[in-house]
Amino acid sequence: LRLQFLDETNQCNENKYQRDSYLNIQPSTLIPEQYKLYPSYPNPFNPTTRISFDMPKSDHISLDIYNINGQHIENIINKYLPAGHYKFDFNGRNLPSGIYFTVLQSKKFYQSNKVILIK
Repeated sequence: LRLQFLDETNQCNENKYQRDSYLNIQPSTLIPEQYKLYPSYPNPFNPTTRISFDMPKSDHISLDIYNINGQHIENIINKYLPAGHYKFDFNGRNLPSGIYFTVLQSKKFYQSNKVILIK
């Protein structure tokens, strides 16, 4: 492989690369078959809990925390993600003890789980 490029002084440079071996690519993880929001661990928690979920295909996902009154507390993630298994930590150190809900949603999926913060 020959790579030609211009450096910061506009001089043409060239690097040559030779293949050392063929790559054997193995998938590091399996793609999940369905959406799933796992129970948070630990639950009850103080002050952090881990929230994990599966996505079978690339999608725009939102993971939020709500209190028992339905008030939005925090958005953990709100973006487009590739298919896979994800883990996020939620820290409730600035929140009072109580019942909260983790809500995972996309255009085609919605699930919530209850978590309890005990201080």
